[in-house]
Amino acid sequence: ISLINFRSSRLETIKEYYSQGDRREYVEARKLVYNSDPDGIYKIEPEAVQTILFFNYWGALAYKKYLPMWIFYDISSVGVIKLYENLASYITDRRCGGQEEYGRYFEWLYLRIKQRKLGIKRHITWS
Repeated sequence: ISLINFRSSRLETIKEYYSQGDRREYVEARKLVYNSDPDGIYKIEPEAVQTILFFNYWGALAYKKYLPMWIFYDISSVGVIKLYENLASYITDRRCGGQEEYGRYFEWLYLRIKQRKLGIKRHITWS
């Protein structure tokens, strides 16, 4: 019975991911960040923060195995990579400002997707 419950809860998480990802405010925020220059992120800080929190949340669920990684291996993988790379300096600034864990699971998600794109087989380890 627990296997059925686990699969059912994962299915609900997958549906929630797609539902949240299609919400207008998330789509618009991701579009702004995606098309922005990494040096201009502070001009769109609310959208940057919203994008980081969105992928940090879903990255955490994937890290904890509540959301399967295959969900990110389609077209969205390119988007996640570009979004993270546009936001990397902003995340670093926040971490240097005292929020050491800021965007941690978004970074983990980015590294996993990039690792798969490059064909690297070994797993990412955290220090």
